[in-house]
Amino acid sequence: MRRMFFLGYACMACLLLTTACGEEAAFRRWERDWEKTPRPVYPTAVEGVIPTAAEIGNELELYRELAGRLHAINPSALDENKRQRWTRYTAELKAALESREYLSTDPAAFHIGGTLAPLLEGDSGKAAQRMQRIGECLEKTPAYYETAKQLLKRPEPARTLEAIEKQLQTLRLLRESLPVQLAAASLDEATEQRILEKAYQAKLAVKDYLAFCESLHFEQQRPRHSLFSFIRKPHLADICQLPAPCIACGPHPLETNDVGVLESFQHSSERAGPGNQR
Repeated sequence: MRRMFFLGYACMACLLLTTACGEEAAFRRWERDWEKTPRPVYPTAVEGVIPTAAEIGNELELYRELAGRLHAINPSALDENKRQRWTRYTAELKAALESREYLSTDPAAFHIGGTLAPLLEGDSGKAAQRMQRIGECLEKTPAYYETAKQLLKRPEPARTLEAIEKQLQTLRLLRESLPVQLAAASLDEATEQRILEKAYQAKLAVKDYLAFCESLHFEQQRPRHSLFSFIRKPHLADICQLPAPCIACGPHPLETNDVGVLESFQHSSERAGPGNQR
């Protein structure tokens, strides 16, 4: 009996050890995949290449797959150090998912002015470096807003209004602040001309996105009626193709004639009798 007890205990210990080893191995594989996963900074427009909407969709699916694998690992089977990393990775994945999922509902998330404003208000002693970054930002603006329009599927009305205001602010920056900074930077004519050309294309992209947001806002403000709200419920008299009877005048003449014809037919049948009917 005692031997059977120890044998069962040993089997249970082996099972727990095997499970723990499996969780540890799964966690190590997950960590290696997470380290190789790109984590771009979009929708910031200066750093990195502007991704397409399809690329962002692929990133979102990858993050979801990694989240599923991470949550399938039992953290209680890991050692203390790995449990802490598991918790940190969970928070990082949540932030990565949120940074992609909200892009389909928030038109105000796309705001090139948020990147431009700090650059246009910087120290004049670093004008050359700032103008280079401003030029990069302006160059990426058309692709930036093109991706934004493709990503937005379920825009929130309140955020649409904020997006409109943000684009108006960006246009003011390009119209008022950028020329001042260009004049203060004392760039050579060719460099200044390149920045002005990029600024022109950026303005067109901002105006296009502004019109896109205004169109969204217009659609969101339109009253939405059910198809059936336009269908009038028919009156019984309409169905019968008869005017409604008047209480004072009695039944409609056509109704009276119908009754009279029916009664005369019944009387003639009774007079004829069963033997006289053919």
